[in-house]
Amino acid sequence: MKLGAGASLTYNEGLSASKAAFRQGKAVFNREGKLKMPRNSAKLVFAVLAVVFVFTCGVAMAQSGRVPAKIDKFAVMPFIIAQPDTADAPAATCAITGGCFASSTVPPDAVNVMNNLLEQQLRKTTSIPFVPADQTGLVARDMIGRDVWLAKREDIAKLGRRLNVDAVLLGAIYRWRERVGSAASAEQPAAVTFELALVLSEDGSLIWTGSWDETQKPLTDNWLNLGEYLRHGIQWFSARQFAGIGLEYVMQRFPYRDKTSGQ
Repeated sequence: MKLGAGASLTYNEGLSASKAAFRQGKAVFNREGKLKMPRNSAKLVFAVLAVVFVFTCGVAMAQSGRVPAKIDKFAVMPFIIAQPDTADAPAATCAITGGCFASSTVPPDAVNVMNNLLEQQLRKTTSIPFVPADQTGLVARDMIGRDVWLAKREDIAKLGRRLNVDAVLLGAIYRWRERVGSAASAEQPAAVTFELALVLSEDGSLIWTGSWDETQKPLTDNWLNLGEYLRHGIQWFSARQFAGIGLEYVMQRFPYRDKTSGQ
């Protein structure tokens, strides 16, 4: 990326420069709350933000590359706790999406937390009606059994047809590490990993996937997170709060979101 005659900037160089500007006191907030920094530093930060914007748009396009099928109603599956591929390795691979993430022990109550958070987010995101997780879960246990983690797309498609819906939205939790400490001071930050998938009832094809695999980092580790911190509060989040932020982010790329939802 060119900044001027003979000048170029890589992402890492720009990020280092922007962090250095804060550390050295060259970037400050004035009385009106506006960010002030030297002209050269401002150019570097602007370039970093431009790179991040382009990268983010690329991810969004990759996730929504397929033209969505028409959906009038869908069902929401209860979240599944991922199971490691082998006893010796922490990696878990989803048979439906092929997604592979490092997994760890997930408390059973995380399932209800995620079910509630997802349905709240869906009501904000889309006006398409859906069968809630508790109702879908009853039918799923009858058709698939309790070990839904081993289910294949064909099983999910049959479930969708049984419920008379066009698609089934399901999710898996791979990691749920609670914050150790308080909102003001944490010895260990929260970490959450989950994946969502939307499967078409007609033929079991995968319409869309979205995932969140994050550990909360201090603001000083990445000043580009400043906007998110200001939006959600400058604090150490609980696992529940962090998962809610992740769901909000992932659902911004849900292909059936309403244009007026603000997502």
